[in-house]
Amino acid sequence: MSVNRRKRYKTEESYQIGEKKWKSEWRKRTGSFLYEPKPWTFYEDQLVIAHEMPDRELSKLIHRSAQAIQVRRSRLKSGSVYSIQ
Repeated sequence: MSVNRRKRYKTEESYQIGEKKWKSEWRKRTGSFLYEPKPWTFYEDQLVIAHEMPDRELSKLIHRSAQAIQVRRSRLKSGSVYSIQ
C-alpha cells in the first residue's frame, strides 16, 4: 500500500486493521469475490453494452462484480472479445 497512507496511522497494527476494514468495505461496494466465475451470456453482454443503469445495480442483477462489468464493457468496445449470439 501507499507509504503516505501508512503515515496516517500511529502503529503498524492500527494500519493493518484499518487496511483490512477498507478492503472489506471496498469489496462490499464493488461486489468483488462475491460471485462465482462463469461464462458471459449474450443477454449479459447486451445489458453491459447498453449501459442503461449504474454498474452497481447491474452487478446485483446479473451477479457479476462492478469491476468485471467495466472490464467486459471495455473489451467488447475494443473488439478484443466477441459477444456470443
